[in-house]
Amino acid sequence: LIVYPPKQSTFKAEENIIIGNVCLYGATYGEAFIRGIAAERFAVRNSGAMAVVEGTGDHGCEYMTGGRVVVLGSTGRNFAAGMSGGIAYVLDTAHTFASKVNMEMVELGKVTDPKEIAELRGLIEDHRHYTGSEVADRVLHDFHHLLPLFVRVMPHDYKRVLEEQAVKVKEERMRQSVIDLIPSRTASQVDLASEGLEDLLLPKEPPSRMSRASSRMRHEPAVGDLEDSLVDEATTKNRLNKLDKTRGFMKYKRLTETYRPPRKRVKDWREISSRLTEDELKYQSARCMDCGVPFCQSDTGCPISNVIPKWNDLVFKNQWHDALNRLLMTNNFPEFTGRVCPAPCEGACVLGINEQPVGIKSIECAIIDKGFEMGWMSPKIPQFRTGKRVAIIGSGPAGLSAADQLNKAGHWVTVYDRNDRIGGLLMYGIPNMKLDKSVVQRRVDLMAAEGVTFVTNTFVGKDVDANDLREENDAVIFATGATWPRDLKIPNRQVDGIHFAMEFLQLNTKSLLDSELQNGNYISAKGKDVIVIGGGDTGNDCIGTSMRHGAKSVTNFELLPKPPQGRGRDNPWPQWPRIFRTDYGHTEVAAHFGNDPREYCISTKDFVVDDDGKLKGLNTVRVEWTKDSGGRWKMEEVPGSEKFFPAQLVFLALGFLGPEAEVLKSLGLKQD
Repeated sequence: LIVYPPKQSTFKAEENIIIGNVCLYGATYGEAFIRGIAAERFAVRNSGAMAVVEGTGDHGCEYMTGGRVVVLGSTGRNFAAGMSGGIAYVLDTAHTFASKVNMEMVELGKVTDPKEIAELRGLIEDHRHYTGSEVADRVLHDFHHLLPLFVRVMPHDYKRVLEEQAVKVKEERMRQSVIDLIPSRTASQVDLASEGLEDLLLPKEPPSRMSRASSRMRHEPAVGDLEDSLVDEATTKNRLNKLDKTRGFMKYKRLTETYRPPRKRVKDWREISSRLTEDELKYQSARCMDCGVPFCQSDTGCPISNVIPKWNDLVFKNQWHDALNRLLMTNNFPEFTGRVCPAPCEGACVLGINEQPVGIKSIECAIIDKGFEMGWMSPKIPQFRTGKRVAIIGSGPAGLSAADQLNKAGHWVTVYDRNDRIGGLLMYGIPNMKLDKSVVQRRVDLMAAEGVTFVTNTFVGKDVDANDLREENDAVIFATGATWPRDLKIPNRQVDGIHFAMEFLQLNTKSLLDSELQNGNYISAKGKDVIVIGGGDTGNDCIGTSMRHGAKSVTNFELLPKPPQGRGRDNPWPQWPRIFRTDYGHTEVAAHFGNDPREYCISTKDFVVDDDGKLKGLNTVRVEWTKDSGGRWKMEEVPGSEKFFPAQLVFLALGFLGPEAEVLKSLGLKQD
C-alpha cells in the first residue's frame, strides 16, 4: 500500500494528515508506505504488517502484536498502549517522545544491532523509493548521525520471546559442526570446462598465499562417507531450509555459472552459459550480508541503483514474484544486464574485500527468466494516456529503455531504427552466444504489445527528415549510441581484409538470423589467420566468432601492459577491479591451439601486402610503458623487437569516438 499526495500539491506532506483514523487496523501481513501523517490509532492491533509513516495521532500502535512500524516524525499521546508484540521505531528529533509513550507493557531503547539497523534502513529506503518522501531522503543522507535519535519501542514479553529464540538458534549452531552443502556441478572458476587450460590461462598461486585448507584439498584424495553421497530430495530440502543467512557469507563459497565445454560450444551459436539451479541460487543469495551500507548499489557499484540486497533476500525466501517486482522497479531489462553487464556491483560487493563476491549477476538473470517462465511478464498497457508523442532515434539499450519508461508514463512512443531488426547493439553488436536474439525479440514483442511503435529500415536523416520528426512530436530523443569507430591509420590500411569489428559482428549475426549463415552475406574467418587489434569485450567477441567460423589461428593485440592478478594500490575496493581476466574467447583459442591468444605491449606499424595486393600480415614492434618525472605514462618502442605476424583477416576493435555526425548536424545538436 503506497499513499502520497499528488505531485502538483503545494503543501508539505510531512506536516499534514494524509490518512484517517485506525488505518491498518488488524493488519496481518504486507507493507504500507505513507508519505504524511496518520490520524489516530494507526496500526492498532497490527499483527504482521510492515509500515512507514511520517507521524501519527494519539494511540498509535495500540494493542499491536506483530510487524514493524517506523515513524519518521512525532506521535500523539498514549503510544504503544497494550502493545504486546512487534517493534516500533520512532525518530525523536525533538526529544519528547518518551513522555507520550504508555510504558505499561513496553521499554524504550536504541537501535544498535547491525542486522536491525539494516532492516530499519531498508524500510526507509523503500519508503523513499515508493513515495518520493523528502523526509526519508533527508534521513538517509544523514543516516549515521540520525540513527541515535531513533527510539526502539519493544514489548517486554516480545523481547523475552526473541531472546529465548536466539538462545535456541545458538545452541543449534553449536550442534552443527559440519557445514551443509548441496552437490553442485558448478566450478569455482567461470570457464574451466576443459581440463588442462588452467596452466595456460590461470596464474600460479604463490605457496605463501595458499591456505592450509586449500593445500589439503589439492593433495588429499576426495574420500567421503558413502551415506553422505546418497542424498535424497527430502534431505536436500531439509538442508536448504537450514541455510544460515546471517553467517552465510562465512560458510558458503561462491557458485558461478559455468560455460559449456569450449571444444563443443564453438560448433554452435547457442548461449555459452549454463544457468544455476534454484537450489544453487539460494545458496548464493545466502552469502549476501545485507550490509548496512551496500556498496553494490552505490555509485561505484550498480549504475542504475538496483536495490540488490532486497531481491537477494527475497530469492533466499523463495519469494520470486516479489523479487521480480523489486528488480523491475529500477531495471527495465534485467534479462540483458543479467547476461552481458560487466557486473560492477560484484566488484563493489563488501564480501569481495576478502572473499569471492556474491554472484549478483546470476541471481538477477534468474529472477527475470523465472518471471517470463511463470507468465508474470505479461503486457501491461498504460491505463492513462497523456496524448504526448515522443520519437526515439535508435533502438539500442538506451533507446529501448527510454521507450519503455515513457510508455509506462502514458506517452505515445515511436522508435526508429535503420536496421531491419529492433535492438541495436543488443541485436547486432553482441554475438548470439552471449545474448540469444530470441531474448531480445521477446522483450521487443512485449513492448509492442504494451503500445510502443517500432519502425525499422528507416535511417533518420536520409529516409526521414529529422526536423519533420521534431515538428510531428512533442519530444525527440537521440539515442543512436557511439557508433563511430576509432581507426588505425597506418600504411596499407585500405587493403581488403581489414574490417572494423562491428561490421564483422553485425554481418555475422544478420546472416545467422536470416539463413543460419547459408547465404554467405558475412565476413568468413574460415581457414584464415585472424588478428584482432584491441583487447576489450568487442575484441573478445571477434575472437569467439572467428573460432566458430573455423579460423586457422587467432591472435589478439593489446597495446597496454598485462593487468595485474590482484588490485593495484591505485585501484582500491570498491572501484571496478582492473585485473587480469580470461573471457570465453580466450579459453576457446587455448582449448584448440594450446596457447593464450593475447599479445601485450605490442604496436602495429603497418599492414603488409603480397605481390597480388592482398593482405599478407602485419609488422609490429614491442612497446614499454614508463612514467615520466611528472607521473604521466609514456610509451616507448623497444629496439630490436620488430616482428611479422601473418594474417589474411584483421579486425579493428579499438573503441568508438562518439555518435555519427550526420543526424546531429541536422538537428542542430552539439557534442560534448
